[in-house]
Amino acid sequence: MNKFFCSLTALFFSVISIAQEDVNYDDVAVIMNNNSSTSILIGEYFQEKRSIPDINMIYIDVPVEEVIDSAQFELMRSQIEEYITGNNLQDSLNYLVTTKGVPLRIEYGECEATTGGGPFDFPKCSSVDSELALMLEEYSDFINENGGLMNIYYEETNHFSRDEYGLYLVTRLSGHDIWDVKSLINRSGPNTPVADFGSNYVFDSFNWDMSGDSAWAADILAPAHDYVVAQGWNSVLATEVDFLTEQESVFGYYCVSATGNADTDSPDNVWVKGSVATVFVESSASTFNYDGADDRLLLADYIAEGACGGFGLANIEYMSMYPSALQFFTMYTDTSQHYNLAESYYSSIKQLSWQGVVIGDPKTSIIFDEFASLPPPKEDVSFNLYPNPNQGNFTLEFGELEVDQVQIFNLSGQVVHHELVNQSQKMDLQTDLTSGQYIISLIHKDGIINQKMIIQ
Repeated sequence: MNKFFCSLTALFFSVISIAQEDVNYDDVAVIMNNNSSTSILIGEYFQEKRSIPDINMIYIDVPVEEVIDSAQFELMRSQIEEYITGNNLQDSLNYLVTTKGVPLRIEYGECEATTGGGPFDFPKCSSVDSELALMLEEYSDFINENGGLMNIYYEETNHFSRDEYGLYLVTRLSGHDIWDVKSLINRSGPNTPVADFGSNYVFDSFNWDMSGDSAWAADILAPAHDYVVAQGWNSVLATEVDFLTEQESVFGYYCVSATGNADTDSPDNVWVKGSVATVFVESSASTFNYDGADDRLLLADYIAEGACGGFGLANIEYMSMYPSALQFFTMYTDTSQHYNLAESYYSSIKQLSWQGVVIGDPKTSIIFDEFASLPPPKEDVSFNLYPNPNQGNFTLEFGELEVDQVQIFNLSGQVVHHELVNQSQKMDLQTDLTSGQYIISLIHKDGIINQKMIIQ
């Protein structure tokens, strides 16, 4: 029997990795802001999709702001702790999930780096989620204090439990808008099938002087790259100055840079289900509120493109605190142990009460399925919308599309405008649409195409 036939037979009869049984969300609590309809819609959508018990849904009253000060955080923290202890949940919860609309980061004064003639002095300015991880246990004294705490779960390979480690694993459901978050929820979860044959890894170290001391930026990615190649995955390790874009069927992604400026609006990649993106550049998770003018590399851009989870920084960062790419991908791709997304990320994070923000369903895990579908190659947008952002006056150009109808939705899913069309046209909706984000939906003979629009 020839080698090709043996390989083909092995591929055809390869056993799909066995799914983890009895994955439930009884130990997951969801935190929502009563003052944000987006937060509540996301939280309750997640509850419905994952069958989360009603008692695990925590509603708090906090500002609808991404940035709060330490006093506001303490008020927020007290509400969460009182709910957990008041409902006797402190011994049954392992995971907390915050939602878009819940404050994202805490500022302790100015959040800019200064030299002062000595080592860089980085103000703490930590993420809300990284502080909440320490609630109601022996490490709670470190919350809201100067400096961080070395993560006791770092490089652990046991499955997580709060009883053993004295922490909560905290992830966040967020994106540019509610559509991005719902899509993330739908593309992820326990036992998400991934075709390792055809899915790709991207490890990108850009904007570094690779001949100098900063060569370590590539060194932290190389072990993970070598590991996944040895496991049979396709992987690219890019160490050029230019940012790597337009990659196909991306499953695993990690970029590291000394600056968040990549000279591009987005990575412009195509992602598979269960995919993850670590964006270790300064302030990559400092905002999820898209204003159409931010030229930084933001984790929200990756979620909008199709990544199902990720890690970013709430502010500037000590570069030595990078998440271990090797540790993360070793765990996340271990389908014999079924480590989930939260376990995989937190085992790779060195410090808590610090800058990290983990995005995604905490219990997302993967199974290998050679017959799992890969996304089609990218195609050019089939219609043009310009200008975008606009003030309610814009033009739609359909090209060769045979369009029947145009619908415009707000972020709550309500149709705010609908009309029949049969040709490209200018639209004047200044009196109909208020400032905000909308979805333009074109219904044509072969289906539906959506595109985001911002009214300023």
